[in-house]
Amino acid sequence: MIKPGILSIYFILHYGFFSAQTPTWQLWASGLPTGVYPRMTVAPNHDIFYTLLGAGSNLGYIYKANTQDATGDFNALPIIPRPATIQNNIVALGCNKWSEPLAGIYRSEINDPWLFRYDLAEGRWDTATAPFNPTLGGHCIATSPDGTIYVGTRWANIYKSNDDGRTFEIIDETQAVQSAYPCYYPTWNGSIYDGAIFSIQVDRNGRVYAGTETAGVIYSDDQGVNWHPADFFACRPEDNTMKDSNSAMIALAMSGNVAGLGFTHDNQLIWTGADMWTLGWKNKMGYADMDLHTVSEVQGLPDYLIQTGQQVSRIVTTDQGQMFFHSGSSNGATEIGIYTSWDGINWSLFNDGITGANDGLSQGSLAVDGNKVFMATMTVRYGCIRILSGFPGRKGVSLKLPGVQYIQILVPIESAFNLPKRSLLKTCRLKSIVCLATLR
Repeated sequence: MIKPGILSIYFILHYGFFSAQTPTWQLWASGLPTGVYPRMTVAPNHDIFYTLLGAGSNLGYIYKANTQDATGDFNALPIIPRPATIQNNIVALGCNKWSEPLAGIYRSEINDPWLFRYDLAEGRWDTATAPFNPTLGGHCIATSPDGTIYVGTRWANIYKSNDDGRTFEIIDETQAVQSAYPCYYPTWNGSIYDGAIFSIQVDRNGRVYAGTETAGVIYSDDQGVNWHPADFFACRPEDNTMKDSNSAMIALAMSGNVAGLGFTHDNQLIWTGADMWTLGWKNKMGYADMDLHTVSEVQGLPDYLIQTGQQVSRIVTTDQGQMFFHSGSSNGATEIGIYTSWDGINWSLFNDGITGANDGLSQGSLAVDGNKVFMATMTVRYGCIRILSGFPGRKGVSLKLPGVQYIQILVPIESAFNLPKRSLLKTCRLKSIVCLATLR
């Protein structure tokens, strides 16, 4: 069981479009270990895994709870067999189709392990193997609906596994794009290769997208065998050795450090890292209609809020199609926090209910399970425990317990007044606390 800290996870549950109830984030778990840049992912069996990119000296730990539990009791998995050359902590977090977590790290020695899979049956971490290792390590992980696992690395290439993360083959995506689209390199950024893979995501149709360091956005429709620029008009039709500077999708090619990739309900693309200054945009974030082959700048953000491609690294979508991302922070930025959209173009700020420090240190923390969305942030101490009221089938009470972390709890009506203060106090100190919020 985890020790108390100052990190908390907020939760929102979406049921439908129509309700008089005001949507709000509610506390779902607290007492998590302290650090910066939380990472979360949800497995097919609804296990939710939590870790930190920056965790001080307490390195190599991933924590597990389950999104279906009435209360989220996060427990530490066995420590990852990290090498002495590890840099920071856990950089990449994912799962295979059997709900076994995978973790990627950075390390300074190329021959040291960099990618691990947790064996549920054996209760231990195994080191994944590949023909050769990336220079720094694993940066991002995505699993397709058929169970194929893709890992983006720094530096470089995409790694692919067909055996649940035990072994990986290497995809030279730069060479694949170059062969079919010779105009693409050098890129608009002047690079002869893709550089690091800062994001990798799979849409509902199984199309794999990769966000690159120096070559914009690329994708594959055949499990990584062939790769294409997301810019449909990248090369001139009469001469594929020449770039088409009039391409209606040039913003996708004129992108770099693409750390954020996400999808609308109908698989249109949202990405970060667009060259806002050349394009005349106010933010480095765009929407691409991959059917109509058009792009546009997203709307609803404050001017110059998102000024770097890696400022946004998680864009999630519920089963019903509502999208969320955390803006991160930039110099002089205002209205930092969670933004939401139904169409991928028009976004609005949605921080309602978040009481902790909601800044650029939380930008990679979002996770989604069906219509439940989770985000992690810092919290502060107050002098009471509150059981949240105002939801169907729930009753609210307030207990004064000085010096205890501010917690909100949601319990059934028949249980609300049967919980002794001692039980509540023990729950707050030793367990993660859960609140359910209804967004209708």
